[in-house]
Amino acid sequence: MATITKLSEHVYGSVLTLGDVRILLDCGCDVDFSDAHLQAIAEVAPTIDLVLLSHGELRHCGALAAAKARLGLRAPVYATTPVIKNGTLCLYEAFGGLRAARGRDGAKAFSLDDVDAAFGKVRPLKYDQPLSLRGKGSGIVITAQAAGHSVGGSFWKISLKADEIIYVADPHHAAERHVPGTTLAAGDDDRRPAILYVDPGPAVASAPPRPVVEDRCADAALEA
Repeated sequence: MATITKLSEHVYGSVLTLGDVRILLDCGCDVDFSDAHLQAIAEVAPTIDLVLLSHGELRHCGALAAAKARLGLRAPVYATTPVIKNGTLCLYEAFGGLRAARGRDGAKAFSLDDVDAAFGKVRPLKYDQPLSLRGKGSGIVITAQAAGHSVGGSFWKISLKADEIIYVADPHHAAERHVPGTTLAAGDDDRRPAILYVDPGPAVASAPPRPVVEDRCADAALEA
């Protein structure tokens, strides 16, 4: 019996329970690293057996450093190599932004050493590389698949015996110049997952058209 509990309506983070195994699906936080988001993770962190990260962005992995250093998260973490690297850079930038905006005590939730320690121990997986868990999670197989949206971004297939659960966050079907689209619709049509969990994440305004975004980027680069 599988159950899924969402931790927050504002960032990505849900707990998937498979029997006695609890999997944290993303470990996100907002740009202010608010106590409410960190507290939601602190309440479940000691009970987590496994963490899966989808994208290297704050709302997907922003709370990982604090969770590992201060909130009691001891579970192994898995992600693709680009997500690990982008997540590290993202937390470095967030730390610098907090210090610049609030002074030396602005980034109290984590330190740069916490970032290095947390992401340095994330276990990298390639796309389509199934991993059979051992110990308490014996019988569970996890596989990262291309989600689009970001370099290395993943949706996750979690299999237990004949059942398959798919966790999807921030997928993008269209191919961009720097990243292909998701492979979510490229699977076997004859095999449907037992659970397809699509986390809508926080509500955001619709994105402007690509030409508008590219013009803004070019203008910003020329003005820098």
